Amino acid sequence: MVRDLVIDPFGSSDQIIYIATDSGGLWKTQDGGATWVPKTDFLPSLNIGAIALDPGNPSIVYAGSGNAENQFASSGAGLYKSSDGGETWVVLGASIFTNCAINRLVLPAPNLLLVASSCGCFRSIDGGQNFGSNPPLYNDGLPIISGNITDLDVDTAIPTTVYVSIWGFGIFSSTDSGATFPAGANIFTPARGAPASVGYITFAQSKQPDRRTMYVVAQLLSGPANTGVFKSVNLGLSWTNVSVNTSDIEVSPVGYWGTVGVDPQDAKRLYVGARALYLVTDGGVSGITAASRIDLSKVHADQHALVFSPPSHVTGPAPTRFYTGTDGGLATTTNSGSSWTLLNGSSACFFGNGSLATILFRKIDIGRYSTANNLYTYGAAQDLGVSVHRPDCRGSPWLFGQGGDGNSVAVDPLDPRHAIVSTGDGTYSTTDGGASGTPSWQQSGKGLTSVNFLMFYDPKGQFVYAAGSDNILYQSADNGNSFTAIRTFSAQVYDLSIATIDSSTIWVGLGDGTVQRTANAKAGSNANWTSIAIAGGPRSPVTGIAVDPANTSQAVAVFRPSGSSTRVAFRTVDNGASWMDISSNLRGVPLNAVVIDPNTSPHAIIVATDTGVQRSMDFGATWQPLGFALPNVHCTSLAIDPSATPSLLRVGTYGRSVFELAYQRIYVDGNSTSATQDGTLENPFHTLLQGLNVPPSGAARFVNIQSGDYAVGPITLTQCATLNALNGVVRIH
Repeated sequence: MVRDLVIDPFGSSDQIIYIATDSGGLWKTQDGGATWVPKTDFLPSLNIGAIALDPGNPSIVYAGSGNAENQFASSGAGLYKSSDGGETWVVLGASIFTNCAINRLVLPAPNLLLVASSCGCFRSIDGGQNFGSNPPLYNDGLPIISGNITDLDVDTAIPTTVYVSIWGFGIFSSTDSGATFPAGANIFTPARGAPASVGYITFAQSKQPDRRTMYVVAQLLSGPANTGVFKSVNLGLSWTNVSVNTSDIEVSPVGYWGTVGVDPQDAKRLYVGARALYLVTDGGVSGITAASRIDLSKVHADQHALVFSPPSHVTGPAPTRFYTGTDGGLATTTNSGSSWTLLNGSSACFFGNGSLATILFRKIDIGRYSTANNLYTYGAAQDLGVSVHRPDCRGSPWLFGQGGDGNSVAVDPLDPRHAIVSTGDGTYSTTDGGASGTPSWQQSGKGLTSVNFLMFYDPKGQFVYAAGSDNILYQSADNGNSFTAIRTFSAQVYDLSIATIDSSTIWVGLGDGTVQRTANAKAGSNANWTSIAIAGGPRSPVTGIAVDPANTSQAVAVFRPSGSSTRVAFRTVDNGASWMDISSNLRGVPLNAVVIDPNTSPHAIIVATDTGVQRSMDFGATWQPLGFALPNVHCTSLAIDPSATPSLLRVGTYGRSVFELAYQRIYVDGNSTSATQDGTLENPFHTLLQGLNVPPSGAARFVNIQSGDYAVGPITLTQCATLNALNGVVRIH
């Protein structure tokens, strides 16, 4: 999801572009969108809501964290600043902007920064080092103007004039570069023709033939319509209503969608972004209807950002090239939407590295029990339905399968070409690996009474289970074609785990903090269930539960912190009769999923957190981050295939797509005539036929070898290791 974008005005074309993504961080392209690179993977929050470049030096990049519409991570962690085009960053204003959402950034002049946030509009005169409302220092940490600032921009002709829109109040103007916004400077009031009760407000201002035309898209809090479009031809002295067919244009009540733009070369060429994108070329005289839509079947729905090429890159008359950021990424048009170019990187299934990887996955699942099977990964994503990464997909792109809001997916353990997905539109299944089109995804799930179910496959492939918000667990014995209700619980099911060693045993985590267990699930509605309270556990949803693959009496349940409770992980070894708090150094850390790896001794417990993946090798006494190079992202689900050695682990994230734990091997080339190859990293999952064998099991560690030439023959290291040559060069042969 692209929330904002900015184009470097240097040069003659739109080559360098930065985009802000929802939980995916800031990305940069230097070739006009052909390839992209993430630039903020390890900053405190990847939830970026706004970007701006310093007008005196476009290598100075500002990124504002936080997004009020993100269901997982709305609060920000501060303002990020880079002085080298996004290569390195510092965090500014953390004490001010933590727990705020930064919605817009502008710089009326070099080093003069205005920040529009849910906590007010803040001003800095020193490039973000300090913020305040106390002239001349502006360092008291207070906002210039309070409220939820939904939009902010500099006048298109007079850079000392600034406009801000405040949720529920209107649009205020400043004539001193944002130093003051007088109470009487509200230009969007009922007295001037604006609606009496508004919520979210966004606006745009013309540049040619003059700066006097302004457009507003506003959320209406009273009356039959929820959206209004308004126009002023005198800089806000008076406003008129632009006719909108509200059955055609849908704006979220909380401003999830909503953007507006006016062509900088034509004040009558108005673009309105809601769920869809609309264009009128007469300044709104004829109104906005379904016929005004320009994105249908071309660009993804849900419009969040609309940005025109900078004047330094414009060589012809209107229409001016513009870019739209949506739930589906970034797209551009040079002809007002008659044709579009998608700018998400490679869309092919081959060699697509350099593509945007910002999908908001809610749940993933994989094929299991062989290398051929586990090359399949399916993911259910927010607003992108379900996608699949198959053996024929080399590189990062995925094949799009079924649209809608994906909620959950499960893969047949006997045949990874068969998967079942639950979306906001219903339940669908595929039998050919999820390729887009007919007959790939067909309606299934007869007997399910609603949508957005959690889906689970029996490890033996005999049954499919579905659990929804109706507190009912459903079972299917025909690969998900039809379901029968087998159990009604006291609360909603949040997770379910089926024992590998005995698929009759199921553990269920519920929304009231309890779990239930059965040892004869195959009996359907006749199964016997035991309700189990977790002593010491919070009375909040069990976000993840895992039964030990080799012992049905052992299980782990995890939570997100609730209220004053910081205990988030519990383990039982006696069918739930007693529980041990294994939170340890994870106390207070939100946990979202858990799996148990049977290929380690003792069995490792692996959890997905809001900032990565943690593992315990001692039954929860201690926890350590697992692997390296995983971005600081909200991890929503884990999928493990213990048939691989070591176990194959993939993590689904909300904002950075899917990652696989790569067990890298360190080796020394015994046939090399020089020492330059010593310590080379093996590519994951490729087998070396010679050199130092390093079985990838256990925790990563370092092996230090003094410099010298060692003719010792084959050497086996029993742990993953980094080879350090001490005091010179090491050669082993």
